[in-house]
Amino acid sequence: MDTTMFDEWLKDLNRSMAKKKRNILLFLDNAPRNLQIKLSNVVSKFFLANCTSELQPMDQDIIKKLKNGYRKRLLRRVIAKLDSVETGDELI
Repeated sequence: MDTTMFDEWLKDLNRSMAKKKRNILLFLDNAPRNLQIKLSNVVSKFFLANCTSELQPMDQDIIKKLKNGYRKRLLRRVIAKLDSVETGDELI
């Protein structure tokens, strides 16, 4: 992802959070530190470059747990739809 695309994504995220009247904290890893965008509903914090997993929790099991949770929700959705579809293409 290049800087322009990342900036657009951040702006979209900020608009979405503003519509929902929410404020979020976004942790960034391997991202450009010189963000020139003013965001009203998104605060960004950067992990240090090349830091150990003790300082960088995303290197621990958090990503694995997020992926597992996503897979569980996806499978539940698919299983719930099984009786109402005729082909596998209709599941997702």
